[in-house]
Amino acid sequence: MGLQVIEHAPESDATLTLVVIRSKLLQPGSIVLVDGKGLTIGRESSEFDRRLVLNELSVSRVHCSLRTRREPTPPPKQRLADYFFVTDVGSTHGTTLNNVRLSEAKKASQPQMLKHGDVLAIGSTVLKAHIHPEWPCTDCRVTSNNVVSTEPRPKKATASVKTDPPPSQDSTNNSGNATDKTALEKTRRAELRRLKREALGGDASADKPKYIDRAALRRQMHGLSAEPPAAEIGYDTGIGGNSPAPSRAHQSSYNTPRRAYDDPTPYEDPPVMGVGGRMLQKMGWTAGQGLGAAGDGRVEPVAVTMRQNRVGLGMDHGASETMKGGDRHQHGKETLKQATMRKARERFLAMNDE
Repeated sequence: MGLQVIEHAPESDATLTLVVIRSKLLQPGSIVLVDGKGLTIGRESSEFDRRLVLNELSVSRVHCSLRTRREPTPPPKQRLADYFFVTDVGSTHGTTLNNVRLSEAKKASQPQMLKHGDVLAIGSTVLKAHIHPEWPCTDCRVTSNNVVSTEPRPKKATASVKTDPPPSQDSTNNSGNATDKTALEKTRRAELRRLKREALGGDASADKPKYIDRAALRRQMHGLSAEPPAAEIGYDTGIGGNSPAPSRAHQSSYNTPRRAYDDPTPYEDPPVMGVGGRMLQKMGWTAGQGLGAAGDGRVEPVAVTMRQNRVGLGMDHGASETMKGGDRHQHGKETLKQATMRKARERFLAMNDE
């Protein structure tokens, strides 16, 4: 259900008519009726109070307001009467009354009384106030098409009660929508393929980048075969026995004799062949051959030393030997912390002796 605006009776019988003198948004000569409920002027509509909407950038969202207030009348008749007051509520471009700006930018003004004939300027709209005690004049007379609406505009409800359609109708609509979307998507993709073929001047897949086997190109350049003979492949269990077992394709070469090379300094013990070794062989490398395109690189594998337990990098060879058992017979069973403290003490004493 939409929001229902409840109208209350105005607290005053005072009336004010604003006649449009000049405006980019309103028809000159049209009128705006203001009663005791007051009026606000701004760029956006309101769902709670009456508002004159002037949708332009020089008008703030809520620009100014017109309200009634009881004030004593001038002498000689001293009595209370309702007067209209205009207040700038902090607009950016300001409100002008009789060519005088009411306040600075983004600062609210004091209420200023409106009198008959006052000129109010808001953005590009210029309004003239008409206050008549009895009958309106010719300029502010109401006709069938000259009144600008200022009524509250309730927003549409975001949630509403929906009735469930019959199952057959619902399922039919859903399936029909799904079929239409699928057909549209297929048509769109086919059209894209056609446009691509026309733009490329032929098959769109012809210019698709293809995979280049650079390892095969290197083997072809150096005159090497894709797979070396089984007699040239040697497998070990790896450093520390941690290398994985060879695949079934290489199990036949596990016990084959190693190749004797014509090099005067043959490589007698080939290094461990794991995943990295198989990768090198696929790229044309053979055991005992130097690395690099010319084969003049390193031949022997990089030596790997294992740290025992958790010995720090600052420990010297003696501490490592201690963990291996070199000094364990002399000092008995000692923990790593005890061995570290003992070695530190020995180094300290050696420094003093020097």
